[in-house]
Amino acid sequence: MRQQFLAHEMERAGELGAERVSLLHLSPAATTGLRHVTSPPLMHPGISPTSIWGKMVLEKDRFAAVDIEALFGPFDPAPFPELRDWYDFLRERYAWFAAG
Repeated sequence: MRQQFLAHEMERAGELGAERVSLLHLSPAATTGLRHVTSPPLMHPGISPTSIWGKMVLEKDRFAAVDIEALFGPFDPAPFPELRDWYDFLRERYAWFAAG
């Protein structure tokens, strides 16, 4: 929620010349803790905090939640040397990424 508020304020202020600021929430699919809803009235099968938040955001193009695996799949970092440190971090931290 704080990140969404920040994106909204960045858009209002025209931060770095931006006319539109959207939030992209990336997380590994295996991180099930991020998919756990703790509010009893909102607990329903298949419902996650990000799906709830996505329904609450009024302008639908301002928020998206994507599993890192779906976004990158078999990613080849060779054409993007500026991403190499980040790519190496993911491979070290997440077994699913190293197997990809």
